[in-house]
Amino acid sequence: MNNAKLQFYSDFTGFGLNFEILKILPFRAVEIKRYHKNCFLIKGLNQVALLWVHQGREESLTDQIDIINHCQKNGFAGFLEFILLKDGSLYGKIDDRSYFYLTELPELQKFYYHNILHLKSAVKLIAEFQDAASNWIMPTYLQRLKEKLNLLGKMNEMTAYLDAFRMLAMHRVNPTRFDKIFLEKLPLIEESAATAVGLTAESKYHELLAESRINGIIINDWSRSNLGVGPQHKIRLLHLNNFCCELPIIDLAVLLLKSGRSNGWSMQWFESLCEEYQRNIPVSQVEFAIIKAYLTFPWNLYRLANRYYLNRVEWPLYYFIEKLERLIKDEENRIKLIKQLS
Repeated sequence: MNNAKLQFYSDFTGFGLNFEILKILPFRAVEIKRYHKNCFLIKGLNQVALLWVHQGREESLTDQIDIINHCQKNGFAGFLEFILLKDGSLYGKIDDRSYFYLTELPELQKFYYHNILHLKSAVKLIAEFQDAASNWIMPTYLQRLKEKLNLLGKMNEMTAYLDAFRMLAMHRVNPTRFDKIFLEKLPLIEESAATAVGLTAESKYHELLAESRINGIIINDWSRSNLGVGPQHKIRLLHLNNFCCELPIIDLAVLLLKSGRSNGWSMQWFESLCEEYQRNIPVSQVEFAIIKAYLTFPWNLYRLANRYYLNRVEWPLYYFIEKLERLIKDEENRIKLIKQLS
């Protein structure tokens, strides 16, 4: 066995993969390296592919595959193409909680929130996905989870956590600068959260959610790490891991939230993306009210506090403080925009 093969086997097992995978790959692999979270670039002599690891329930993966296949049959080109395994299947098993599948590796550039062409392409992709997925038949277990996963329920749950974060900050033996800043700004954070809950409840959100004709799924992941830019600014989605049952308009709201800070929460940016969306799908007054309610909730500050007080990530204290101070400055622009929305 030569050194190159030894290195490949060492890398392969070092990533937590087992040799059984190699038996059902459609080509002989000679090199592997990490490409993305839970994703590896794997090379053969004449072929290159992405190997994705799915950790969780098998039915979650099969639902994703079902949605992707359904949308592709309806002409949606935003997903990566699957590559069949040697046995003709779309995915294989690693262990009782892990599975894998292969996709193509297109040439993609980085997606940037400050690039309005990228954002408009993403908005168009949302509309195309909604059209392609509109008649997908939702599994029964997802229908049962609908109420548990809904937007208003999430907002109420997060609002309750804010009080828990207050207690943790107040009773720390040696309070940090993060604790002091957080406690100082907490009344405004709670006010935004309460306003968002009220606006959502008043917007007829539940009535829309109850109408079967618009119940469905959303991509729910518009992070830059899930987006790639192809020729002519065409956006491709790398995976569908975070899909959920929600109103279709929430995908637009998530993209607006993600890109707001990079665009200074300007009215020009907001109107530009909403107009692009409405070129493809009309937005009702109720849906516009839901967008406003979504953007009113202090998602970014909540998520940072959640990571800090529940030890979700191992960032140094100074990094948490820097992010908190940046987000607080950003709040002024976000609130200014919300006040302009009629």
